[in-house]
Amino acid sequence: MLKQIAILTTFLLTLAGVAQAAPRLSFDPVKGSGETVTLQVTLTSDGAQLAALGANIGYDITALEYQTVTAGTAAIAAKKDVKISSPSPGMLRLGILGVNSSSIGNGIVAVMTFSKKLGANPKKLEFKYSVSGADQAGEAVKVGVSKPDPLSH
Repeated sequence: MLKQIAILTTFLLTLAGVAQAAPRLSFDPVKGSGETVTLQVTLTSDGAQLAALGANIGYDITALEYQTVTAGTAAIAAKKDVKISSPSPGMLRLGILGVNSSSIGNGIVAVMTFSKKLGANPKKLEFKYSVSGADQAGEAVKVGVSKPDPLSH
């Protein structure tokens, strides 16, 4: 009986460790000056072999206007392209992918810039995220979102 409890405990601890090891993206606002909001999109892979990442980023068009996206050092190191589209007003679709199966390492994968609209309500300077990933075989990998600090500009 004690041996069964020990095996069960080991199994549960292993599951808990796996659950904590999920890769995640964080969208961290860079404290800046003036009317610009910059988001650093950072991958923490926790050992996952991710070959592609995707994110839907929602924002209030009465408060923010999308400007640019550039590849971060982790995307560049993995020879990935950073693409963006806008399927609807206030929604951006970010893709970090390439024609190779190189894994994307930990670090900044993209840097996004928005401008604040004149007279924007500070309470509307918020973003909403959903993210996804794929491994080297193209299979879906669950990717979490680290909660960003609220914008305090």
